[in-house]
Amino acid sequence: MERTKIVAVTDLEHSSPRISNLLYYLDKDKYDLYLIGADYSNNVKKDDLPKGFETKLKISSFKRKINVFSFLKRNFEQSNKIGDDEKKSSIYLFFRRIIIDLLLNINFPDQYRFTTKKYLKLYANLNLKGKVILISSSPYPTSHIAAYKIKSKYKSNIKWIADYRDLWSLNSNYHFNKLRLFFEKKYEKKIISKADKVVTVSEKWANIQGKFLNRHVDVIPNGYSIQNFKSLKNIKFKSSLLNKKKTNILYVGAIYFNAQDVLLFFESIKEINSNEFEVHFMGKFSPELEFLIKKNKLENNIKQIGFFTRKESQQLQQLYDYLLFFDLKQDDGWILLKFYEYIGANKPILCIGGEEITAHKEILKILGRGTVLSNANEILSYFNSIQKVSYQKINPNESEKYSYEIQSLKMEQLIENIIKIDVA
Repeated sequence: MERTKIVAVTDLEHSSPRISNLLYYLDKDKYDLYLIGADYSNNVKKDDLPKGFETKLKISSFKRKINVFSFLKRNFEQSNKIGDDEKKSSIYLFFRRIIIDLLLNINFPDQYRFTTKKYLKLYANLNLKGKVILISSSPYPTSHIAAYKIKSKYKSNIKWIADYRDLWSLNSNYHFNKLRLFFEKKYEKKIISKADKVVTVSEKWANIQGKFLNRHVDVIPNGYSIQNFKSLKNIKFKSSLLNKKKTNILYVGAIYFNAQDVLLFFESIKEINSNEFEVHFMGKFSPELEFLIKKNKLENNIKQIGFFTRKESQQLQQLYDYLLFFDLKQDDGWILLKFYEYIGANKPILCIGGEEITAHKEILKILGRGTVLSNANEILSYFNSIQKVSYQKINPNESEKYSYEIQSLKMEQLIENIIKIDVA
């Protein structure tokens, strides 16, 4: 029986861990798996990929000359402009935002648009025969554009699944001017019109995107890698990272200051005079976060502990007493990836602020896990009497329902449906 070829058209630096895990757990006896995209070796650690990932797929990659935003952010982070002078720090952060917003608006549709032809060349070199299903995975739309051009060239031999890890023109994190947004929407509709299936990560996003594209959109949520949570061996961290005499609380990854209720937290705990707890922020250095820490004189309670690989991060989460989560001020259907990883860690979650009803709070309710602190009074009261030991009962079997191993079954079902329609 002829095996279906699955070709992921994606930039793994940005689409991992979602697409890498969804591909990894597909039935190896049914499909031949391929991946074409930019060389990710300097941006994704092998430990952050599923075990044996690079042997399960045939990977073809091209070298990218420069990543504009990574270059800029790296230089901003190393510039050390956040100090005790609040006015100077505010000015620096203002101009930083202006420069990044300007670059976002002039890079149409994204900074990787010049790499599209490289995807086509890699695909041609595969010289595939028979049934082929492309899976393009954002966040950046270049992967969708490349899949569109591949399908346009090879026509009937190819089916295409467009996977929206993040939305494109409707992405609430980008504030494009009206003219740019007008052309962006028209271009997106043209590109995605050739996709046989469209997928995104939440029901709300599926409804939003479905109305925009005037078509059905399937849902395959994000998840977490069970593998990374199975062992606490060989975790590289300083012995002083956790203070055993204090309650240790961890926040992992990027902070979305405009979308998440971060300021509510800082405005609340600055009123607490306590050495009983420490909050650690894990991830790349954030100038905005450092500004808030120093502005509110919270250096004794809040620290940035630096970047760890995803695997190290997930293992470290299991050593903390609580995991900190800032909910969204406006629930537009976005479910943060770190939230699923928190579920996998099987630790109590402190959910700060956000709308009264959000997808995050609904999942916490289903799991019977986590403490929601909706306002300043609740935050103050909780942190003034925080206990090192939580008595919440956590069922790991319930957590596993949110793993990538389970989510990948939904991708496999979608692929099988496409194959059946094609045969019919």
